[in-house]
Amino acid sequence: MNIINKKRLLNIKLFFLEKKKNIRTIFFLVGIFCIYCDSYNFFSIPIPWLGILFCTLTCFSTQLMPFPKLFYSIILLIFILIIVTYIKFEYNNAPLNFIAIRFFNFLAFLIILNYFASQNYQNKNFLYLEKNLVNIGLFFSSIAILLFFIQMFNLQGINFIDLLRNRLTTGGGEIYTLKYNYNFDDQYVYYRAIGTFREPSLLVNALILPFFLSIKNNRFFSTVVIGLSIYLTYSLAMFFAICFGLVSSFIVIYKKKLISKNFILPLFFLIFLIFIFFKLGPEFSNIYIERLAHLSQNDSRDYIYKNLEIILGDYWFGNGVGYGFFRLAEHILGSIEVPVSFLSLPLNIWSSGGVLSLIIILYLILSHNILTLMNFKSFNRNLYFLIVPLNVFLILYFSSFEELHIWHAIALGMYLSYLSNFKQKN
Repeated sequence: MNIINKKRLLNIKLFFLEKKKNIRTIFFLVGIFCIYCDSYNFFSIPIPWLGILFCTLTCFSTQLMPFPKLFYSIILLIFILIIVTYIKFEYNNAPLNFIAIRFFNFLAFLIILNYFASQNYQNKNFLYLEKNLVNIGLFFSSIAILLFFIQMFNLQGINFIDLLRNRLTTGGGEIYTLKYNYNFDDQYVYYRAIGTFREPSLLVNALILPFFLSIKNNRFFSTVVIGLSIYLTYSLAMFFAICFGLVSSFIVIYKKKLISKNFILPLFFLIFLIFIFFKLGPEFSNIYIERLAHLSQNDSRDYIYKNLEIILGDYWFGNGVGYGFFRLAEHILGSIEVPVSFLSLPLNIWSSGGVLSLIIILYLILSHNILTLMNFKSFNRNLYFLIVPLNVFLILYFSSFEELHIWHAIALGMYLSYLSNFKQKN
């Protein structure tokens, strides 16, 4: 009887433990939902900030992920940035609250990455999380597509979502943020999907992980809807990033088996699709075709490359967190009231913490490729759709974003969990 009672007691404990895990996952998903509400404030606090805080609090864990070198390299990076920022604080125009938020982002990234990498990839909670990340992506993609056509057909009378925008730079219901001019033709205006975000680039960044998870889990209706929303952002950076992610991930997994029909046939198919895209595109007045055709005329980021010396400052040892943004603002605008973005994570880290910090951040954003080359010897569908978004983020970190993102933390954590599970089996 005692043995039976002990087993029953153990089952009850395990049941409640599982329930707690489910509650944690639900709270995490609530935080993700808040992050998608990018254009809105709760009183004066941006809702995405609350979402990241929520996600971070639900991911606190005493368990250390089974990749200590990666974990401690991020700790070392944070330590270097703290020391450099403290030493160079006198010469740094970045406000203290700006610096504090950037350090919080680093800690949030580390905590969320550690939590996901520590989980069992085959756990029911993991599958539940994947499913609902796709569901949230599908929901906000649907809103983005709906808003796109509402704005295109000038049906603003039924557009309450834009009217509720209250975060700085969102226009408070005005549609100026939703219209864009070609860089090469100021007369031609076109619309881009923006959804509940402040910019199309932020929307597309949030949809990459749900998009590839939907393919991985055979959620093809979700794939079509999320893919359409990504397409309607007309993001050239995302176009190149996805192409790079699809091809580079294939190469990393196949390695020495590239000269085979399994590689040559998909490569020819990809080339054929690109040919059709460019051949037939002009007949349909495709915006991507127009933007690509005039890519050489796009000088919207010249201010970054012309001012590298200003941004980097003391590039050997760094200048402290936030230095580059406000130094560039002072140089270009003659004011330090509003920081000027330079759209590159490695450049930001190099400016903030010097050459050693740059090496660490490059190791972090390349780690999934390094680990895949070291541990996998054959193609695996699940593995492929886990590393493709990571290689997409890799390109975006060089072209669109200067801070580590929660989507990268989740995707990398999922990949590391999958790798850990693979190692245990083998």
